[in-house]
Amino acid sequence: MDEYLVRGALLYCDCGSHKRRMNLPVSHGALVGEDQPMVHAGDSLAGDHISSFGVCSAECPPAGEDVYFQKEGTFDENGDRKTVGFGIVTGPACCPDINGEWMNAYKATLIADHQNPAGVPALTMQSFLVCNHGGIIRAEVSGQIRKLPQYNLEEAWDDFRLATTDVLSKVEALAEGTLHYHVKKAIEELANSPVARVVRGVAEWLR
Repeated sequence: MDEYLVRGALLYCDCGSHKRRMNLPVSHGALVGEDQPMVHAGDSLAGDHISSFGVCSAECPPAGEDVYFQKEGTFDENGDRKTVGFGIVTGPACCPDINGEWMNAYKATLIADHQNPAGVPALTMQSFLVCNHGGIIRAEVSGQIRKLPQYNLEEAWDDFRLATTDVLSKVEALAEGTLHYHVKKAIEELANSPVARVVRGVAEWLR
């Protein structure tokens, strides 16, 4: 079975220009882990759960003036933004008009709350919504936070210290070499200066 969707799942519409997080104003009480509220098939209201996906490219887009957005960037495995996009995308503003509830919900897992005591099927990465303008809305990232890699602090400090020592040694070598170069250059310039030539002339005359 695919991952359950939770609050904050990163959604996209195949007719929209931008991805958006799924909202869940009030938790149903079912959690993944300790603090990630699950969502169900009934969480399909535009505005409450589903946001605008930027510019709509459907054949029957919403009426209204064109809007302008900066192009979409990229996201990491947690659905957090990695890079920003460049350029502008323009066209009709996306105004989701959702046709019913989420489809292909996972009926083997029911989420019950005070509004739905019998339970409503949970959403997974296979679930989708249909927009009456022609788009299909799916999840790109479930919203479940991936655990960050565990680091050994002592080993990390040793690596940092070694790297720092190496950098400092290179800086010292560079500084020493630079100083040697400038001293040598100054001596050469002094030896070729008019004052040096006068001193050499006087020394030869005194001989």
